[in-house]
Parts: sequence; structure tokens; C-alpha cells
Amino acid sequence: MELRRLHIVGGPGSGKSFTARQAADAFHCPVFELDDLFWDSVRGYGVYAEPRQRDAELNSLTQQPRWIVEGVYHAWVEPSFRRADRILLLTPRLSTRQARLLRRSASRMLGLEYSKGESLRSTWKLLRYSHSYDACTLPGVLEALAPYHEKLVHVGPGEDPLAKLARSLTRHCS
Repeated sequence: MELRRLHIVGGPGSGKSFTARQAADAFHCPVFELDDLFWDSVRGYGVYAEPRQRDAELNSLTQQPRWIVEGVYHAWVEPSFRRADRILLLTPRLSTRQARLLRRSASRMLGLEYSKGESLRSTWKLLRYSHSYDACTLPGVLEALAPYHEKLVHVGPGEDPLAKLARSLTRHCS
């Protein structure tokens, strides 16, 4: 099976963006970050986009023949779940996620990589959200993904997302 459409979901610091870039190289698909749809690009990060506009943009991009979508969101992304060939759910350990968040925020605040305006306050809020993700958000993600169990690839702590994705593609072809 050729992978043309991939949705990657996971908590903050789970490796969604990193995995999306790797998958884009491997499968020759463009990557779309759901943050770019969720937040208002004109008024800035931290201001919600208009839901109708956000939903229309998601619907439009998922009509394309090839794409990788990545983000923490699950409540409004059903078109992407439905149209994806595979859905990767990334669930590394909390300690791994938080170390990644701290490393990324420090790098951005020091100007070593592109920043969305991170500050100590926003980093603290993201760490708190990451801490509550497994108990408060992950159950809703799992519920939203239940109808798509046949194309769900759950990547747990210490597993290689692309290797597990590749195995899922060959397993379904046999």
C-alpha cells in the first residue's frame, strides 16, 4: 500500500512535527500543522481562528491527493481522520514529552530556531497541559479515534513511529 494521507496526533512534545518531517521525506507528502489552522494567523498565536474558516481550510487541504496533517487536536478534525490512510497516535512517556518541550522552548527563546512567541509563561502553560494530557485529553482522543481503529497505528514509549507505520502498511497489503 502506498501512503498518501497521514494524520499524526499526540500530546505536546510527543514528536508529531519531527515524525511528520520524517514521513514527508519518506512518502513525498506535504505537511500541514493544525496549529496553523487553529490559531488566527492575522491576530497572532494565542488568538483562536474562526471555527468556520478553520474547518473550511481543513476540509480543503484534506481533499488534496497527498498530505500529512499533525496536531494535538481531535474534536474538530474528523474529516482528516476519515480521509487518512493511516492515523499515528504518539504516546511517549510524560518525562520524554516534557524534556522535549523544555529543549524546544529554550531553543526558540534563544533564537536558535523559529519561534511562535514562546515565553516562560507560555512554556509553563504548555508543561502543565502536557502533564494533564494523559488523564484529561487522551481519553477523548481515543474515543474520537475508535471508529478508525483499522487504520490506527498506536506508537508507545520507545517505539519508532516510521518503522511501526511501515510495518502497518505491509501487514495490510498481505
